[in-house]
Amino acid sequence: MKDFIISPPFGNYLNFNWATSVKGSYTVLPRPGLLWAALKTLRKTENGWVNKIGLKNPGMYNIHYDSSHIYSFAPLTLEDYVHFLRQTPSHVELNLSCPNAQTVHIDVSGLATMVNRFNTIIVKMPTSSLHFKEILYMSYDAGVRWFHFCNTLPTKNGGLSGSKVKEVSLLRIEQAKKLFPDIRVIGGGGIYTRQDIEDYKNVGAEKFSLSTIWFTPWKVFKLFEEEVPLFT
Repeated sequence: MKDFIISPPFGNYLNFNWATSVKGSYTVLPRPGLLWAALKTLRKTENGWVNKIGLKNPGMYNIHYDSSHIYSFAPLTLEDYVHFLRQTPSHVELNLSCPNAQTVHIDVSGLATMVNRFNTIIVKMPTSSLHFKEILYMSYDAGVRWFHFCNTLPTKNGGLSGSKVKEVSLLRIEQAKKLFPDIRVIGGGGIYTRQDIEDYKNVGAEKFSLSTIWFTPWKVFKLFEEEVPLFT
């Protein structure tokens, strides 16, 4: 895994040799209507971007896997874990936190089997304090050590991404590292500048997720054009 990952939906389309792209999130069965849902619900707000796409995707049985990518799966039923284990990716991110999904399920036994089955298992965490500790403890007990903080913030209009998420992600990382100092962290949400990366590093993040910055791609190039190295 590279120091930077490109999260969905951008990871579905963008590939660079300096980043690892995350493809998905995929469900077992196809959920059509991605373009229409994006056109209807994707909006720029004062605090970031909001969408209500709702896990629209072609379904996991229509994927051609590439070991250089991470594949994001979203379990909508407990039986989905059986299907996940039939897949052949090397690296999996389990999306347990999409605010646009009505239900997301965690099966500790199934997740533990996935930890042993795939090279890397990452759990993408929610911003919600209601489910945060429950998912963290259950995932850790299943053997997960990579966590991605955090998914979008739930609002009445859909999931809010951008700088507002950064405030919550930093807090959740601090809380999680206090409980489990040995976990490894991908920090994401509101990364637009070098200082945002430093803020995530200061609370324990090792990898960094770029998402809404791709709405303004010139900011990505600015992020990497500075003479001072990002990592020393």
